[in-house]
Parts: sequence; C-alpha cells; structure tokens
Amino acid sequence: MLGVADMSDLAFGIGVQILSEESILHVYLACTVNFAREMCDCGARAFENDALDHALFPRHLRTLENENPIHEFRVERLKQRLLNPAWRYVLATHDSGHGHARVVGYAGWVVPRQVNEQEHGKDENSTGNHVKPEAGTEDAAIFPPGMDVEVFKHTMEIIERTRKELLGDNENNVWNLCSLAVDPEFQGRSIASNLVTWGLERADKDHVPAYLESTPAAVRVYTRLGFKELKKLHVLKDNKSHNLTVMLRTPDRIAET
Repeated sequence: MLGVADMSDLAFGIGVQILSEESILHVYLACTVNFAREMCDCGARAFENDALDHALFPRHLRTLENENPIHEFRVERLKQRLLNPAWRYVLATHDSGHGHARVVGYAGWVVPRQVNEQEHGKDENSTGNHVKPEAGTEDAAIFPPGMDVEVFKHTMEIIERTRKELLGDNENNVWNLCSLAVDPEFQGRSIASNLVTWGLERADKDHVPAYLESTPAAVRVYTRLGFKELKKLHVLKDNKSHNLTVMLRTPDRIAET
C-alpha cells in the first residue's frame, strides 16, 4: 500500500490542495507499476455508469468467474502503459492522515514523438504511431472472457482512423490525453482540471496541441480548459445517443501569435 513516505514510486509532487484540516490532496507523476491496481479500482468507480465501458464489458457476458480475469486484464494494460516511455501518468492522491495516500484520480497522456525521442533516444526503425501497441484488434486471444471484442475492434478502428484523418502528418506531434478518471467521491474538487492542466502546460512548453476523445460527461471540463470540438464519433453500433467528442486545444503561445 502506498504511504505518504513512499516517494520512490512518485517522480515529484506537482501540487498540493488542502481540502480540510484533516484532508490533503497531492498530485504526482507516477513512475512505477505499483499504482496499477489502485488506479484500476479508481477507474472502475469513475466509469461505473459509462455506456462505452458497459458495451465493452456487457452485463450479459459477465459472470462471477469472469470478474477476476477482467480485473487482471485492466491491471496488466495499465502496467504496460506505466512501463511505456511514450506514456505519462499523473495521479491525484488523497491523504486523510491515516498513513495511506489513496489514489482518487489519474490522467494518462501519450507524449509527442519528439519528446519521447529526446528523453529516450530515437528508434531508427520506428514508423507510424510511436506508441508500442498493447494489443492489436486481431489479438482476441489475449482478451478476457466477458469482454465484447467486436465492440473493442469497432471502437478502436473509428478512433484511430479519425485521429489520422484530423491530424494527418501531425498525428505524433500532440500531447494526447487518452484517459482521465476521478473517483466520484472526489469529483467537483478541481481534481480533473489539475490533472489535465499538467499536460497542457507541457504541450504549451513544447508548442504543440493537446488532443483527446471525450466522454459526454467530461466535455464541459475540457471546454473550460480551452479545448474546441472537432468532431463527434458514434462508436457504439446500437446506441447512437452515446458519442465521443474529439477535441483539440491549441497551445497558448501559438494562439497568441
């Protein structure tokens, strides 16, 4: 369990917000896989009522026997991302003074190719997207029972095709926010804004845009932070009312010129 003194698992503190005399919120950059399980638990609470998550893991396919494989699949997917140099995960942890800092939010960013190459060296054989694939749409064998692989394929094909269409040659030249989750108990306390702002500050520093696909619930948060809508995606074949909103934020320094 992560305690306040377990700083080897955290790269550095980004900010501190006092919620009350007994409660402190910290924001850190995670640098080990030790957070993966607690992050998954936080994500499960955050997306409990999300239509896309329900489509990927439909209730009619889930059984008591499937719950553990599904959870382990999510944990391993997060571990792969935490170990991938192209990803940056920012965590919000809540310290209630009882010796354990609980993960109450996280944001997962894919950095621009140039940033990754500056920090980790250039791969002379790299082509296309610089993020190492976690699982291809053809790798159905690695997916857990209880997951609708066809929904996953359909969703990822639309997302990847749209990213290429909208960004073109700049596909790898953005800070891409791929995941954002805040524990419902801690929503409304600016946690999401703080997690997203961390990446936006780096995008501004690198003079590149920030890009994302938003669930309906998060569009207002991103709009307040300067994102503009580019396109709506209907990723669920049987639910036209649910969509993902593709959004882009132009870096401040470019916008001012």
